[in-house]
Amino acid sequence: MKHPEANEYLTDYISGKINLEQLNQKWADLGMELHLDPTKNIITSGGATVQENDADINGYVMVDSGTGTMDKAMVKNGKLVYPSTDILFAFIGTTRYTVENGEILHLDTGVDDKEDTTKGETLPNRPDMKRNISRAGMVVRQTTKSGVYDVYVVMVPENIIDTTITTPKNVRFTATLYADFDDQAKPTKTTTIDGVTYPTQWTCQEQIANANGQIDTVLLFKDIKFPYAYYGLPGAKPYITLSSTYKTTWKNQTTNAFYIDKFILKAKDPDEE
Repeated sequence: MKHPEANEYLTDYISGKINLEQLNQKWADLGMELHLDPTKNIITSGGATVQENDADINGYVMVDSGTGTMDKAMVKNGKLVYPSTDILFAFIGTTRYTVENGEILHLDTGVDDKEDTTKGETLPNRPDMKRNISRAGMVVRQTTKSGVYDVYVVMVPENIIDTTITTPKNVRFTATLYADFDDQAKPTKTTTIDGVTYPTQWTCQEQIANANGQIDTVLLFKDIKFPYAYYGLPGAKPYITLSSTYKTTWKNQTTNAFYIDKFILKAKDPDEE
């Protein structure tokens, strides 16, 4: 996001720290074109409250459809009274919910839009990286906008899992990114939209990570243009595969086990293209 502080101002408005006029002025000072309509976006009464069970939410919430404006909407029993697949998120105060299929509210337990300032060399809290077979094949809801991205993977060394390892090994791998599939569910290499052909499959050369036991953020793909927005499209999502290039002759310094913290899609400012 070009102006990460814009979300902070929105949170201040929703929580009542600043009024609507101040919010719009702060956005204008940033040179942004966002503007909230005073006649549509003030919840004067009947506002929803956070509930332990999302299905018990009733009342007005603020919703975000990705257009740059916020609107109030009525929720009954955890569902929008007037569903719309354009609606991506809902807010109760500063609490954010994802909106499944434009209707059902789910508490958003993901990361927020603030810049990640965590240093790569340390982990403030040791993550649970134990293998969990129940997560195999898991597919999460995608909310990727069409646009240009740099794609990273954060790899952690094996001694994060087993602290008795004093000389952790590195990992070697290649990556492939798929953004489209044909009617037979096979990945395509290009797609054509309005007469313009876009690539939809990319590969990166071999990467080496976690040398000397360090946490590495590896740039896999640069300036990747996603031709689609994946909002509210079940089954339509980009896929990334990592493939080990391990050889037995490397066994003293390389492992074929991956320990992935997360993938990062960093949106590129249009002015940088």
